[in-house]
Amino acid sequence: MRIIGGEAQLTREDFCDLSKSTGLLLPSEFVDFYLENNGGYPDVDPGGVNPLLLNCFLSIRYGDVTIGAAYQALVRSNPALDGCIPFAYDDSGNIFLLSAKADETGVIYLWFPDEGELETIFGSFTEFLRALLNGQEDT
Repeated sequence: MRIIGGEAQLTREDFCDLSKSTGLLLPSEFVDFYLENNGGYPDVDPGGVNPLLLNCFLSIRYGDVTIGAAYQALVRSNPALDGCIPFAYDDSGNIFLLSAKADETGVIYLWFPDEGELETIFGSFTEFLRALLNGQEDT
């Protein structure tokens, strides 16, 4: 599976701007992924599998809804999620979050806004990508 339909390519300065606006440091594997894919959609082959039901990745810059704007809105409505960066949505509107908290940097959560529930799904962004791109979940 590859990611298509992303926004314009990013520079490392774009990540500095995001870190300044959120006050958070981003894991290197997240930065590396976004340097190649500034948002976008999984391109699932006919008959292929999207095991995480991921609908889209948010962009860092240039998109209609950026990660920075989504983060600010998330924290305003759910202060307990401060330090968790929304970076993607699934087909049901649930939000994939990347923790940038010091004691759990890189942990991936799935936020169920309708239920107000947060579930840990991966220990790192690398594990998340492996599951998405290989078509199998690591649980």
